[in-house]
Amino acid sequence: MKKSFIILLCFFLLQMGRDTFAQSISGTIYGRVSDDKNMPLAFATVRALKDGILKGGAKTDSNGDYRIMPLEPGNYTVKVEFLSKNPEEMIDVPVSNDSKRKVDFRMTNKVDYHPHRLNIRRTVTVPLIDPSDPCTKVLWRSDMKRLPIQ
Repeated sequence: MKKSFIILLCFFLLQMGRDTFAQSISGTIYGRVSDDKNMPLAFATVRALKDGILKGGAKTDSNGDYRIMPLEPGNYTVKVEFLSKNPEEMIDVPVSNDSKRKVDFRMTNKVDYHPHRLNIRRTVTVPLIDPSDPCTKVLWRSDMKRLPIQ
């Protein structure tokens, strides 16, 4: 009896540890990469960097869709590269626990590309209510200051 209780207790503790770890790192960045004519770009390289360190990456599928997961909470820079297109990046993409953030890219053709020239950079606009989870939006003081109505 004592041996079965210890086995059951170990199983319970292992399950609890696995669930806790799964909840602590569970953010996702997903989206679509297309060209300037809105046609999907297959096999584009998408990378998620946090503080300049690569945390995840993906290749787009035949529909131009990608998904990077799991990601720990924080602000990310998402970079996308494709042959014959200008590299692009989105900065300050917020990811929180159990959240999904959609980041779409529309890439332009390379024209007189110089390797030392700065990439096309854009800042993500975060909606007031996240459509993937409308119940968990927290409005910070800095967010309140940026609202059009004061």
